[in-house]
Amino acid sequence: MPPKVACAFHTGEHITNFCMDKQCLLPLCPTCVKIHSLEHQMMQTIPRYEEINQLTVGVAEHLQRDAATIEADVGSVLNAQNALSCSKMRAIQSVDIFRREMQAEIEMFCEGVQQSITEVFR
Repeated sequence: MPPKVACAFHTGEHITNFCMDKQCLLPLCPTCVKIHSLEHQMMQTIPRYEEINQLTVGVAEHLQRDAATIEADVGSVLNAQNALSCSKMRAIQSVDIFRREMQAEIEMFCEGVQQSITEVFR
């Protein structure tokens, strides 16, 4: 049950309906509904009233569906984040292994060059 909201125009009245016409989108008390219906008659349009109770239930259901979707999306994002973190660690490890292998190769090459120089200048 939605909380009772006082009408800003009619003392002692509470909002009970909502005009869903895209040009209106107004909360209405029973007195406002009467006045607003006359306004629609003058504009030759048809009012689209919804009871606040029905709107509240519909909005609550919509929010529950959205919350479930968001929860699933958050789970997917966390899974993707974990996968990226693992990929990052594997890439860092691969680069580190490559660096150590290259350093070993360079060290062996330099030792070979030094040995050749030593042998040439004996």
